[in-house]
Amino acid sequence: MVKGVVVMPVERSTGLKMKYILTAVFLTVVVALSGCTKTVEQMKDERDVEGLIKALESTDEEKRAKAAEALGELEDTRAIDPLIKLLRSDDSSIVRQKVSEALVKMGMQATPRLVEALDDDDWRVRSQIAWILGEIGDSRAVPYLIKQINDSVRDVRKNVVWALGQIGVDARAVDPLFNALKDEDPGVRSEARTAIVKMGESAVNRLIQSLNDEDEFIRNTSAWALGEIGGRRGTSFETRKKMAEPLVKSLRDEDEDVRKSVALSLDKLRFEPRNEEEQAWYFVAKREWDKAAFLGSVSVDPLILALRAEVSDVKWGATKALVKIGNSAVQPLMRALQDEEIQIQAVIALEIIGTTEAKEAVNDFIDKYDADLEYMAQNYNEILEQVNISGYEFLLILALERYGDNNMLSALIESGNPILEYAASYWAERHGHVVLQEKGSPKKWP
Repeated sequence: MVKGVVVMPVERSTGLKMKYILTAVFLTVVVALSGCTKTVEQMKDERDVEGLIKALESTDEEKRAKAAEALGELEDTRAIDPLIKLLRSDDSSIVRQKVSEALVKMGMQATPRLVEALDDDDWRVRSQIAWILGEIGDSRAVPYLIKQINDSVRDVRKNVVWALGQIGVDARAVDPLFNALKDEDPGVRSEARTAIVKMGESAVNRLIQSLNDEDEFIRNTSAWALGEIGGRRGTSFETRKKMAEPLVKSLRDEDEDVRKSVALSLDKLRFEPRNEEEQAWYFVAKREWDKAAFLGSVSVDPLILALRAEVSDVKWGATKALVKIGNSAVQPLMRALQDEEIQIQAVIALEIIGTTEAKEAVNDFIDKYDADLEYMAQNYNEILEQVNISGYEFLLILALERYGDNNMLSALIESGNPILEYAASYWAERHGHVVLQEKGSPKKWP
């Protein structure tokens, strides 16, 4: 009995201790686990940067994205390296975007580490970092971006060019951006065009030089950009004056679109033509045909050049202006009969001017095609039904001039071919016809 009394309390005491120990262990585990289950929002509220950095390693995409966003809002530079590491390794576009936005919020403090990653093997990383650097706007990134401007991937080149524009005025970027104007991708070229304007006065000398480039897109861009820069408030009078003279010379550019861009840029510079010759080139470039015609013979050369435009309304606008000028335009138009590109407008202009010399030149010219023109006048409907009538426009228009009637006129007007429509409309105008068009019905001619 005595032994039993001794043994029982010992067993109870051991069991009680064990219970206390297990309880303590359980509570410790609970406390530990509760710390691990803190939400991203709680860590952000507590400014627990280390916890948020740890959360970037989560297998949960949403948690990684939220952690990156939170770190960006806290703007703690301890997160820069972990964020860049995640940007370079994470396959989730959502996570990478949140990381990018966070790094932008880190600002210029992130630049040194970002430029180190700008040559990453993954083009998506290179593209994203270029975007981040553009958003940050730190000029220290310029030489690193320039190194990537010829990247093999279009999206990277596009973001690099955009970033240089966002960073803004930096003479180091001017030449590389001009090279980007020759990029094979139109999106890259468009970004380069915009970025060059953002270079401001630092780009002016190169823009003036490029008004003579062999590439019409570069000439057009240069003319446009000079106007954008010169028209800004704050651009000095000396700079605008420096731009004006080369732009005036470019009013004679062989390309119609370049000439128009030049004229619009001169407007932004508040340029006023200094003599009638400058007025003539300026008015023709702006497609102000009546003003050009009013000047008379001085406008003939710019108008003859305008006949080469690919845009039909420019061709015919210039033709009508030459007709209004009359006798002074006859000799240049006769020479134009030898140029296949503009001979049809020359024929019509000479026909309308109607002097003896002009009519003789037209008759001599048309006689060479007379047999073909008779066939065209008789069979225009069959010809117009062909899938591709390119190349026949010239003869059809001459046939209308020589043998045309109202039926042929209507057929050309309704052909759907803009070259024929313009020529026929002009024929109708000269012969006193009026378009009758009811709502929803095609054009009809009396």
